[in-house]
Amino acid sequence: VAIYLIDRLALRVGNEKGEDKADTVGCCSLRAEHIFFVDEEMQITSEDTFIRLKFLGKDSMPYDEKIKIEKPFYIKLYKMWKSARRRTQSKKQ
Repeated sequence: VAIYLIDRLALRVGNEKGEDKADTVGCCSLRAEHIFFVDEEMQITSEDTFIRLKFLGKDSMPYDEKIKIEKPFYIKLYKMWKSARRRTQSKKQ
C-alpha cells in the first residue's frame, strides 16, 4: 500500500521526527487521523473507491486531496486503518 501511494500520488516517503520538529508527515508516517474514507460502506461494493488524505506535508504545506484509488488497495488500506484506529482507541482507555 505504501509503495502504491508513493507511486500513484507522488507522496514523499516521510519518517519519524523528534518532538521538537513540526508534525509533517509522508506516506510511511501517515496516521489513521490523516485518512478519511468517502462513503466507505457503499464503496466496498463499488468500483469507484475514494479516500481523502489530509495532513501537513514537507515544509508544512497542507495536503488535502480526495483521491480515487484502485479497489484492492482501498480494501487493504481500509483494513489497516480500522486496525490502527482500534489500537489507538484501546491505548486511550
